[in-house]
Amino acid sequence: MIQRHSIILWKKADTNNRNFDDIAKEAFATLNVLYDYPIECRPNYVTGFSKKDTKEIDWDFENFKKILVNGVNREGDEIFQDLGSTISMFSSLDEEKSFSFEMTVGNRDERFYNSLVINIPLFFSLNEDRNSNFICEIFRKLVLNFNPFWGCVSNKVIARRYGEYLHNGIPTTIHWLNYWEKEIEAKIGSQRIQYLLEVAPNSNYENRILQLQNKAFDVESDKDLDYHKQVEHILLL
Repeated sequence: MIQRHSIILWKKADTNNRNFDDIAKEAFATLNVLYDYPIECRPNYVTGFSKKDTKEIDWDFENFKKILVNGVNREGDEIFQDLGSTISMFSSLDEEKSFSFEMTVGNRDERFYNSLVINIPLFFSLNEDRNSNFICEIFRKLVLNFNPFWGCVSNKVIARRYGEYLHNGIPTTIHWLNYWEKEIEAKIGSQRIQYLLEVAPNSNYENRILQLQNKAFDVESDKDLDYHKQVEHILLL
C-alpha cells in the first residue's frame, strides 16, 4: 500500500498589524532551517505553471521576500491582502525524489490558517529508523521557528479515514508526531497524556511535541494499528 507522509503545521491568523518585512523574516527563518540539511531536502525551485516556468531559487532573504510578494493571494487583478501570501516550492527536478513545500503567511482572516506543508517523497520511507529520526529532528526545529498552534507528521492513509485534522479545536486522531499548543493540551488533559507516557514506553512528550514511537505508523502492520487505536482510546480521541 502506498503511504504518503507530510509535515503539516497550522498557525492562527495574524491579528496584529505586523509589517510585511517582519512576516517575511519569520517565514525565511523557518524555511532556512532546511538549509542545514542536504540539498535534496531544501526548497530549491519555485513552482511554475509548467516546467519551463520553473525557477531555481537563489536563497537569501531579499530573493525570498520577492517570492512572497509574487505569492500574494489574488484573483485576476484583485488582490486579497488579508489572505497573505502563498508560495509553492520543491527540492528536485526528479519528481520521484522531490520534497514539495507550500507555505501561507501573513493571513489576517481568522477563518483561515497560516500554514506550512512539506510533502515527503515516497522513496524517503519513514518506516526506516534513519529517515524517521531525520524527519523528527526537522519537525521539532520547524515547530520552534514557525510557532504553530497545531501540527503533525501525517500518514495520508490514516488521515483520510477521519476527513479532517481538527474538530471543534480537538485533534480527530493521533499521529506519529504531534504538536499541540497549550489550549489543545488542556482539552486533551495532562492526566491522560501522563498515563499514555506510563503505558507506552516508546512515547515521548517534550515541549508539547508527542512522539508515539521511533518510526512512523505502518498501516500494513497490525501491531501499529492496534497501538494507534489504544492511544486514541487513552486520549479519548
